[in-house]
Amino acid sequence: MCTCGNIDPMRIAPYARVLRVPGVRALYWLALAARIPVTAAPIALTLRVALGLHEGFAEAGLVAAAVALGMACGAPLLGHLVDRRGARTVLIITTVSQAVFWTLAGRLPYEWLAPAAFVGGSLSVPVFSLIRQALAALLPERDRQAGMSLDSMSVELSYCIGPALGVVAVTRLGSSAAMLAIGAAVVIAGIGLICFDPPTSRRPEAPAAPVVAEDLLGGVALVERPISASPTARASSARWLTPIAIAALLATSGATLTLSGTDIALTASMRAFGHVGLLGLVVAAWSFASMVGGFIYGTMSKRWDPLLLLVLLASLTVLMVLAGSWWTLLLLTLPSGLFCAPLISSTVEVIAGSVPPERRGRALGVHTSALMLGNAAGAPLTGAVIDRASPGVGFVAIGVLGTVLAVTALTVRHLRS
Repeated sequence: MCTCGNIDPMRIAPYARVLRVPGVRALYWLALAARIPVTAAPIALTLRVALGLHEGFAEAGLVAAAVALGMACGAPLLGHLVDRRGARTVLIITTVSQAVFWTLAGRLPYEWLAPAAFVGGSLSVPVFSLIRQALAALLPERDRQAGMSLDSMSVELSYCIGPALGVVAVTRLGSSAAMLAIGAAVVIAGIGLICFDPPTSRRPEAPAAPVVAEDLLGGVALVERPISASPTARASSARWLTPIAIAALLATSGATLTLSGTDIALTASMRAFGHVGLLGLVVAAWSFASMVGGFIYGTMSKRWDPLLLLVLLASLTVLMVLAGSWWTLLLLTLPSGLFCAPLISSTVEVIAGSVPPERRGRALGVHTSALMLGNAAGAPLTGAVIDRASPGVGFVAIGVLGTVLAVTALTVRHLRS
């Protein structure tokens, strides 16, 4: 009997359990709405510098890098403040800060915009780390893999919508008006989060069991090793940067380094093929493959090692060098795309499971820093390779770099474990 048109209930059972948890469904909708203007912000700033201020793309890239560096510096501090004072206090501070930044940003000359972008980035509304912290607090351990996978798919969707809306806003409204509109949307999102006041810890909750990678030759599953609930164990859990956690952070940076570098190489390749207008279609296919991979990963009973996922993502990125046309490039993005959302989801699980709930905000803030640092490094490195060689070599360079980073982190982890 053919069942191709039916959905296996066992496949969606983990997601059904997640969405039945009180507050989770509303949190996902709010997260999507809040992340769309946040993902639209970088392209709006870039176009403001390039079109509104008539500066070069190098200057525009510097402003984008200032935002990313600001977020990398500010996220751990904001996460620590969430742990100490709660989500609402941090949301009020960051929402007010964003209102000030976006009100002024459209009027500042370039000389002031770059430092202001760093300050604005450091005080960004923590919609990524805070949502993940809330999910870790709301969901029982067995449902976190599905819950984080759903969140990764939501992030992919926001990146499909946000930058496109940012471009439309700038081209239709002008750069200054678009920045005010995006800023208003960011502030509204912040107010929505303030009203929702996402939970950041479950009380009472035993210390989370860290997720530890088993032998990759025998399997790719991660297992949980229990932590003693004694005061001594709680004190030692403050030192959460274990080799396992460090490896997960390296995988996080490696993921965004590979993805941001691939983004630049895709743009250069489509320009070389003479089909820049179809770039959005290629990126959409890449993102769709990521959402499919995230959905499949969330239904699995075993967790995968983030470093193994990084090796798969990076090595499959190298295959894009074989593209001879825009449509073959589109097809070659699909295999690597399948591992994007699972990789980010798995790193969040490891970091969230490495610390007790009362320290989870700072840990996920460091995770956000790792995301931003990888993102800031990948694009310029790949761009420099493309300028000196070709778009195809750009795919090879960023793929090899991501693979080397994963293998190095794996070696260090096994040496220190």
